[in-house]
Amino acid sequence: MAVEALARSEGWLDARATSREVVFEDEKAALTIDVAEGPVFELSRVTVDGARSWEPERVRAAIDVRPGIVYRPGLADIARAGVLTAYQRDGYTSARVRVRPVVDRASESVTLAVDVDEGRRQRLHEIVVEGAVDTDSRVVDRALQLAPGTPVDPAAWNQARKRLYDTGVFR
Repeated sequence: MAVEALARSEGWLDARATSREVVFEDEKAALTIDVAEGPVFELSRVTVDGARSWEPERVRAAIDVRPGIVYRPGLADIARAGVLTAYQRDGYTSARVRVRPVVDRASESVTLAVDVDEGRRQRLHEIVVEGAVDTDSRVVDRALQLAPGTPVDPAAWNQARKRLYDTGVFR
């Protein structure tokens, strides 16, 4: 029922709604829905498993949520996206992240269990520019703003490509 879904999306994970029989009177109809919200569930903690090169606190910082907030079902997806993006920006382009909400009805709380498979970290080895015969290589270097030895960051590479095309030297 839509009323239950709405209540659950706001942290009442045990919300129940039941509709009574429709009452007709002349040209009007009335539908009464009884809602038992139940308790509001809060985020109690975030656990991290599988992180080898990052400390658990760094993984938690990528999620950017704090215990004590009202738990909403979409929070696990937001947490996963935050951790995955942070790992990818640090060169872990094949990282896999799974976030499971663990509901504890007795304490009216939810733990987010974050499982990380980092994969291998990739670093930029070298930059080779080809085809820029009439262009000073320093123009390309300034536009790219990439340095050998830095972690491979797909977002930074896309920005570098855009900066290179924005110079107007290349088509």
